[in-house]
Amino acid sequence: MTKYFNIHILASILSITPAFTFSMDDPINTYHGQEITAENILDLVPPLDAASKPMVEQWLEQNREPISQLAQFPIHGTKEERSERRTTIESLLMQANIINQSNYNFVFPIQVVVNNQPKKFMVKIAGPANRRENYNALLGNGHSADITLEQYNALAKDNALATYQTISRAAHSLRLNEWIEQNNETIINTPKSYLLHIPDQSFEVNDFNYIELEDYVENIGTPNKHPKLFLNAISDVRNALIYTGLWNINPTQLLITTKNKISFIDLEQPNNTNPKTFFHKNREKYQGNINCGLYELNQMQKELEEQIAK
Repeated sequence: MTKYFNIHILASILSITPAFTFSMDDPINTYHGQEITAENILDLVPPLDAASKPMVEQWLEQNREPISQLAQFPIHGTKEERSERRTTIESLLMQANIINQSNYNFVFPIQVVVNNQPKKFMVKIAGPANRRENYNALLGNGHSADITLEQYNALAKDNALATYQTISRAAHSLRLNEWIEQNNETIINTPKSYLLHIPDQSFEVNDFNYIELEDYVENIGTPNKHPKLFLNAISDVRNALIYTGLWNINPTQLLITTKNKISFIDLEQPNNTNPKTFFHKNREKYQGNINCGLYELNQMQKELEEQIAK
């Protein structure tokens, strides 16, 4: 996230002095009129096409042990104890032949053969640090606080262990796609988002039991390489961000497709989100997220304008 971050400090500032406000009548957590919840999101997200589905499920079955362990990786313990577990993560990634593209999550491409042709997808799984911050929000702890095994067990006893970092990508994708449907001449784009069940896990929808799969985006680079195209559509980028409720936006999270569309490829919710507020049940938090996103977008716009002026 580099210079576009520390977003958690920024969130606390901007939620006090909002840069943008919603009407209380504006829906913020619906798709086609239906509230998006953990209970119904599988009915709302698009199904994977019939030809690709068995091939992706075969890949998931072959890698279910490392994938399920990544999805449920322990989050409790001191910083030193968590650091010692890094070797386990590295071993799991090697076991599944995964080249991770994220510092905070598990984000990587896979390729399967569909109708005798190679087809690529992106797999996204919430990392343990991001899930831990959800628990910190639930417990009222400060950001980056340690969670003891006793606290973790108390959450389990209270049936409060479910988090939705991975699942939030699909929820935000629904919101963004609804905005795109309403603005059909826009060049804003986002890959289709699917939720796939991890074999042998519970069918309850949460980060433990499902991964997110996205269509691979063929691209010609980020907005840094195509600043004029991006800046010409800055109004649409801003409106899409607001409608979707995105909190974090920078050039690494956007791609220019081979058809000159601007594709949002990182739709994860803030990692300091209380699990009990999924999806967008806290309007003040939602507004604070937008303010953070708008701040980053304004910074990005300024830097791209300076890049063009040189």
